[in-house]
Amino acid sequence: EPAPLPATSALPVAEATSAPTPATPAGAGTAAADDGSLSKKGRALTLELEGGSDEEARRAKERERDEMKAKMEARMQARQRKRAAEMEAKAKARAEAAKARKAKAAARAEAAARAKEEERARLAAEAAAAAEASAAMGSPADAKGKEERLGQHWGEVEFLLRKPVTSAADVAATLAAATDGVAFLDRLQETATRLGTMQGTLSRWLLPYDDNTSTMDQANHSHSAAAAAARERGGPGGVDFASLLDAAEVEDMVRAATSLRSLVRVKIADDADLAQARIAAGEVLRFFTALTAHAEEVGEAPFAVLSRL
Repeated sequence: EPAPLPATSALPVAEATSAPTPATPAGAGTAAADDGSLSKKGRALTLELEGGSDEEARRAKERERDEMKAKMEARMQARQRKRAAEMEAKAKARAEAAKARKAKAAARAEAAARAKEEERARLAAEAAAAAEASAAMGSPADAKGKEERLGQHWGEVEFLLRKPVTSAADVAATLAAATDGVAFLDRLQETATRLGTMQGTLSRWLLPYDDNTSTMDQANHSHSAAAAAARERGGPGGVDFASLLDAAEVEDMVRAATSLRSLVRVKIADDADLAQARIAAGEVLRFFTALTAHAEEVGEAPFAVLSRL
């Protein structure tokens, strides 16, 4: 028989399977639960605080935007007020300038009217004196004395004329040109006053003249070509004369200006020149008027009398 196995001591089942589990102290589970609850509350509080910070930041940005908007609106309103004030000031300045121009034009018109009236009175007085002198001269001696005075006057007038008088046709043409010249100067004065400009300015537009233009060049302008050129160019000083005067008026004034320049030895570039031209044309007109009247008195042709002077 086989030998019997040695007897083994009986071990407790718990020891054979695993180590004993430590005992949990009383109240430990409750403490752990409390810690978890506090942790959740902390996280909730943190989230709440973080959410509050975002709200404050949003409100701050909104306030900043509102402030910027208010500043921009204030600047815009200030610019609008400034622009309105500038426009008002400009409008006021334009109105004052227009008023000043109107007053200046009125003063010029008044001065021109006075000058014209004085010129008419002077010419009337001279004509009356000449008529009285002619009536008093009935004898040959008186006629001879009158011719002597005409001869002295002719010496002055002959120097003013650009072309010699060599025929009866020249006498008639010179008298007509002098009459037209005085009428042109009156018309030029009236037109310049109406347009609110200087006579010389208007004259230079009709017949251009500068330091490089000879008096012969200005006198020899073709009035048709000059009128066409005048209508094409702008007026001096920014005044558009072409739009203020019709074509027929421009051509007529250019013709008269050219005729005047061809009659007497003066240019018509400024107001002083025009004053000299008025004196010269007036002297020519007075002489040939007196010559014609004397020729009628003695029963001769004007050129025949002129030839004796």
